[in-house]
Amino acid sequence: MALRRARTRRRISITSLIDVIFLLLLFFMLASSFTHISELEVSAPVPRGASSAAPSADARVLLVGQTRLSLDGRHIADAALPHALRAGLPEHDTVTLRVSDDADTQRLTDILALLQPIDGLAVSMTGAAP
Repeated sequence: MALRRARTRRRISITSLIDVIFLLLLFFMLASSFTHISELEVSAPVPRGASSAAPSADARVLLVGQTRLSLDGRHIADAALPHALRAGLPEHDTVTLRVSDDADTQRLTDILALLQPIDGLAVSMTGAAP
């Protein structure tokens, strides 16, 4: 009859497991971006069949292209846009935004972010610009 050798049990050390968890936590914290999500408020356009489908007379028209920006038919720099719109308030309290086909979503978001801090200004979007 063979005698079985008695096994001695070793205690499991969780120190290395804690180290690995800490390193994973550190990695994911550094790899994540903690950006502030902001909201951009835009009013919906009036349907084409409605009587007020055309922009109102007191609304200014802002044409957004990928590299150009024009307010009421005049080219304007991005940095000068908030000042130009503030100068027209309160008689022009609405801006109708038209986006050309070459402009991307990031460009539109940048322009909307410029318009957001202007108090008393309503932004309405229409279809694509020619």
